[in-house]
Amino acid sequence: MQQTVQMNRTMLIDGPASVELVSGKAEVFARLLQEDQRVLIRDGKRMPFYASENAEFNVMLGANAAITEVEGNSVPGSWSKPVQTALELQKKPVIIVLGGVDSGKSSFITYLLNRFVAHQRKVAVLDGDLGQSDIGPVASVGLGLATKPVSDIRNLKMRNGFFVGVTSP
Repeated sequence: MQQTVQMNRTMLIDGPASVELVSGKAEVFARLLQEDQRVLIRDGKRMPFYASENAEFNVMLGANAAITEVEGNSVPGSWSKPVQTALELQKKPVIIVLGGVDSGKSSFITYLLNRFVAHQRKVAVLDGDLGQSDIGPVASVGLGLATKPVSDIRNLKMRNGFFVGVTSP
């Protein structure tokens, strides 16, 4: 289905779904989308498509997927300050993100990664979430390196890892 999103609005998609930018300007977690670029949203995940100008999307929703629209950018403004502070550091920062289940850790890391890549910084992600691993198989610690923006950290290729064998630390 075709979906038009007006400038300064966000289309929230709960997966599974496929979204393609047909025209206009939009971003996902600070990743600027190109026209004809397709983004896959896995089951149980939500992605915000913020339109920085009027945008037209082709959206395909899977079973139990949903689409809503909200005013403004749904990415919290509070995320910008720590990212900007880290970008201004002279030394390369090591950033640890901790939080409860489904609290937005992966979303924040995706945003952080995209902002760093946009500033030509090297980014390594060490995924220590044994029960919901995005980089590598469940019950493992995986290392991924980012060389380009991503819409989901699961899109990072596992460069190295260690199989722990349990899903709880």
